[in-house]
Amino acid sequence: MSKLNLSSGEKKNRIKRGSLSVAYTVVFIILIIAINLIVSSVAGSINLTIDLTAEEFISIGNVSRNVLGALQESGDLEATIYLCSDRDSYENTSSIVNGLRLPVLVRDLCEQYAYEFDGINVKYVNLDLEPKWALEYGEKTNTTLNMNNIIVEGKYHARVLALDAFYKVDSETKTYVGFNGELRLTTALLQSCISEPQVVSFTTGHGETTQVANGTYANSLSYILSGAGFSVQNVDLNKEEISKDTKILIVDDPQYDFTDGEIEKLMDYTATYNSVIVLVDDSTPALPNLQDYLQEEWGINYKPFSQITEEKSGAYWKEPWNLSAQYNTDVEDPDSSAAYQLFKNIQNASISMPHSVELFATKSGTKDEFSVETVLQTTGEATSTTAGTATEGKFPLMLLSANADYVDIDDENSTNQVLKYQYVMLIGSTDFGATGCIDSASYGNGALLLAAARTMGVERYSLDIDYKKINDVALALESGTASRLGIVICVVLPAIILVLGLVVFFRRRHL
Repeated sequence: MSKLNLSSGEKKNRIKRGSLSVAYTVVFIILIIAINLIVSSVAGSINLTIDLTAEEFISIGNVSRNVLGALQESGDLEATIYLCSDRDSYENTSSIVNGLRLPVLVRDLCEQYAYEFDGINVKYVNLDLEPKWALEYGEKTNTTLNMNNIIVEGKYHARVLALDAFYKVDSETKTYVGFNGELRLTTALLQSCISEPQVVSFTTGHGETTQVANGTYANSLSYILSGAGFSVQNVDLNKEEISKDTKILIVDDPQYDFTDGEIEKLMDYTATYNSVIVLVDDSTPALPNLQDYLQEEWGINYKPFSQITEEKSGAYWKEPWNLSAQYNTDVEDPDSSAAYQLFKNIQNASISMPHSVELFATKSGTKDEFSVETVLQTTGEATSTTAGTATEGKFPLMLLSANADYVDIDDENSTNQVLKYQYVMLIGSTDFGATGCIDSASYGNGALLLAAARTMGVERYSLDIDYKKINDVALALESGTASRLGIVICVVLPAIILVLGLVVFFRRRHL
């Protein structure tokens, strides 16, 4: 067989062309890798997402733009949204509904807020790689953080959200039916960026437990509240008015009744969308004025000198009066339940309720728009004993009465309204807030109290932002268009690439 004889020049040209081909290939691969690295690095800081769904899941509506725009103009919109996981981890989820990766929607919506508002930033934190950060923020927010948490830290406050809070769940089928992300994020941003003094006042003059003495915190309850950022002070309603900065008024273990004038101050105080917490126990006497206020205005009350006991699993250390409270998880709609929102993140924590008194709720004297919910309760094997008469059953240990009204935003340029809340909580154990319970790492008493205090102490907003229904979000194409697109993608483009490849192959073969 004859061999092709090439001159030295031809050999050099062929080698040169081969070298250039290899060089071009290497440069092309390097460019692809570089572009991929650049896109990946800027994806978290520059919005590269386009919302093509009809529902516009990651789009921000006019209500949010108006209220947050007003904050931005006033200089108060300074917030960082911390997502407690790596950015790419939100892609690896089993929460897929109708083709939607729900955690990805949350992530992309957070980035959309940062893209549209200069005062908002998004940061991703891997809790495993930054345990110190996780510990500090866990202590700051009194929450055990996990990768499903999102922290909105504003100019004045911080709010901790869970991914589940962004989804609307059907109460009957327990399936995801909507995305509530815009409402959740806008509300959290408002709550964290609006300056409101965080003041808790304890009543005095009725034999209450001393909380503040000589400028120092004399009890674990006041100490924990102060450590969480609240300013704590005393108030004697018989001698002084309630400070306008007081968001929560606490009546802890009263032994003497309130006067008519003091009750009027309580009524005026709650009428301006403030909240009250009352702690009583099995030794609390009858206090007619205070009880009438609780029952007639708020539909909650207690039975003086009654004692609740449990002989079995509902008691600690086999002491029948040392109750282990149960969370009331039997709610139709957790998203709209104020009680459920208090304990949804701490349901694994035990609650100690020694020396509990029987509480009860009644609708007879409660305004129609008020709602009364059970937060904590006994098991169904408890006994309530009053003057030697015993009654068995399930009894509430903590009741929450709430009211909400739409009011105009305090801004002459705004036509939006917010839903302002009033709360009155009745706790059936004064030891719930005492040393050994409220400050013990073995119990969730402190976490539950702080959850209630933050809910009451930070202004809650309910804006007119509806959730977006999760339907089949596949792109809708007419059959003809779909067929033509399929032919182009599956036949034409591969054919063009194949022809070009063959041309290059044969041309080089004959060079």
